[in-house]
Amino acid sequence: MKFHNPYNVILALTVILGACSSGPLAENTAATTYPTPLATHSPSPSATDSTTAVPWNLEALGQIVYQTPYEFGNSRTEILIMDADGSIQRPLRTLDEDTYEEIHLAWSPDGGEIAFNFHGDIYIMSADGSELRNFTDSQSYDDSPAWSPDGQYLAYASTQAGVLHPSGQALFVDIYTIRIDGSDPTRLTSSDRYCSNPAWSPSGEFIAYDCLLAESSEIYIVSATGAGQGIPSANIDGYHHHPAWSPDGRSIAFTSSTLNGWLGISIMEPDGSNVREINTSASAPTWSPDSRFLAMNCASWDGSICIFEVDTGELRRLDVRGSNPAWSPAPAQAATSHPDFSLGWSRLLAGEVYQVSAVIAGDNYWLEYSAP
Repeated sequence: MKFHNPYNVILALTVILGACSSGPLAENTAATTYPTPLATHSPSPSATDSTTAVPWNLEALGQIVYQTPYEFGNSRTEILIMDADGSIQRPLRTLDEDTYEEIHLAWSPDGGEIAFNFHGDIYIMSADGSELRNFTDSQSYDDSPAWSPDGQYLAYASTQAGVLHPSGQALFVDIYTIRIDGSDPTRLTSSDRYCSNPAWSPSGEFIAYDCLLAESSEIYIVSATGAGQGIPSANIDGYHHHPAWSPDGRSIAFTSSTLNGWLGISIMEPDGSNVREINTSASAPTWSPDSRFLAMNCASWDGSICIFEVDTGELRRLDVRGSNPAWSPAPAQAATSHPDFSLGWSRLLAGEVYQVSAVIAGDNYWLEYSAP
């Protein structure tokens, strides 16, 4: 028997308290401790909601896939796609005509496929909505897929360990990875809690995820190989979930319930430092391929998607009804490591010294850690 998603149900209840399915798929319609500095929580200036056209050239930044929002009396589960500026909106696939289910969408690194969770399994389809297949097709509850940067693995949340909560009403949820051919399933976490929403670092070495505890939900980071234990990336109170690692590797954006007592978006560095709130009424962030923008659910529960420019704090509401966006990756470019950009310092990580060097790919760059 599949349990309904225990993580999302419990998280929703705890956030609300702290702050105050059916039908087949329809046919295609188109113990090592990481050194972590104590984070400080410093709010940024409030973002301004722009109602005029802004020359951001979003049309050059690919596409955004999203789902229909929840609407009372008119609920369905459908996946749609649009250009990043909100134009050319079109349906990809209707999953359920009569029932709404929140899904987590994830692009493959080459932009050719999209993974998502539905009815407790992970599905994969082509980016045009065709060639749908049930990837996990298991008795466990599988959720929130995330593609590795090399396209060889999926990370996801699952109850497959079968560890029952003492209440007997739900199974604990862990983070797993599995090869895209279905082999080599690996359990990365082993805990008496509900962990979900994995997000890969651009180098593919680490995975950020969230775990629901008794009175909080924290962002953790673990080695993608499962070595060591996941550790909190930021020591701040409240409920923090849905991490999104920026393509340049510099930042992790996440949903937080500490902002004015309700959902909002914060950004921190991967070591948990320099935490700052960027928007006080939004959720489920996803980065643009150039790490300049975030797309997100804006103005809690109103069924709209916004684009936020991180450096300026400017917010633009797209003319679209949707939720849970996922930004397509950048066009494939050859990544080249440049020894000339070696930073000349090292970081103690998981008990070992790792060398840090810069990697350049087109107009983007990031840091990679490697053993000396």
